[in-house]
Amino acid sequence: MNREFLRGLGVTEDIIPQIINQHHDAMRPLKEKADEAEALQSQVDTLNSEIKKRDTELDSVREKAKGNEELLKELDEIKKERDERIEENEKLQLNNAIEVEALKEGVVDTKAFLKLIDTSNVQRKDDGGFDGIKELFETSKESMPYLFASQKTTGKTPPEGSNPKLTKEDILKISDTAQRQQAIKENINLFR
Repeated sequence: MNREFLRGLGVTEDIIPQIINQHHDAMRPLKEKADEAEALQSQVDTLNSEIKKRDTELDSVREKAKGNEELLKELDEIKKERDERIEENEKLQLNNAIEVEALKEGVVDTKAFLKLIDTSNVQRKDDGGFDGIKELFETSKESMPYLFASQKTTGKTPPEGSNPKLTKEDILKISDTAQRQQAIKENINLFR
C-alpha cells in the first residue's frame, strides 16, 4: 500500500498518514512471524550440518570397528541417535513449512494450529518440500475456522466529503468534543 494508490482511490491527504500507519501496525506481526520462521530455518540448517558431520564420523568408526563387537554396539547407539536427530530435523522442517504457509493463510495463532492439526497425510518430497500442506489447510479451514483471520473487511468506508444530514448548527450542538471535532473535519466545507 502506498500513497499514490490511496490518492488514486480519492483518499484525502490528511487521512493518508493514518491509513499508512494503521497498515504498518497491521503488518508488524507478520514481519515478526517471518523473522521467527527464518530463525527456525537457521536451526534446521544447523541440524542438517550436524547430521552430515555425524554420518562422516559414523562411517569412519565403522571402518575401524570391523571385528570388534563392543565398537559395533557403540556404533548402533550412535546410529540410533543419528536417526532420532534426523526425525527431529524433519519434524522441525515440516513445522517450519506449515508456519510459513499459516502466515500466508491468515492463521491467528500458529502455535495452537500446530498442536491441533494432523500431519499424518503430509509427505516429504524428493526435493525436500512437502506434499499435502495445501490440503491440510483446506480441511483445517472447514473444521477449525476460528483459527483463521476473517477475510472480510471491517469498519466503515471513509467519508467522501460532507455528511448531508448534518448542518453547521447540528455540528455545533454536539456535546462530545471529539465527536464534534470529527464532524467538523468531515464537513469542513460548512465552515469555510
